[in-house]
Amino acid sequence: MPKDNPEKEIINSWLERSKDQLVIVVVSSLWSGSTHILRTYLRALVEEFLQVEKIFVDIEEQEKIALEFGITQVPTMVLMKDGEVVETMIGAMSKKKLRALIKGYL
Repeated sequence: MPKDNPEKEIINSWLERSKDQLVIVVVSSLWSGSTHILRTYLRALVEEFLQVEKIFVDIEEQEKIALEFGITQVPTMVLMKDGEVVETMIGAMSKKKLRALIKGYL
């Protein structure tokens, strides 16, 4: 039997995991230069903060997930903590600012 909204189920599974850790969903695209910068910073910081899960969503491959979040620009980061979306950030940021953002939720 087909599921009514598989994208919503995926998002709900991320929200469930955020009860135990900070989950950062990055909605991005391969053609976006600022996406590459953000990915590089985030990969390095997640190694520093082991209690953070990162999930990359390509807006062109998973458009319906982006629509569920209401995302219209890339990159966009959606931060989930304690079973809810706690912040949405549009665009790239410095590694220092990203580190401070993550620390603020740990």
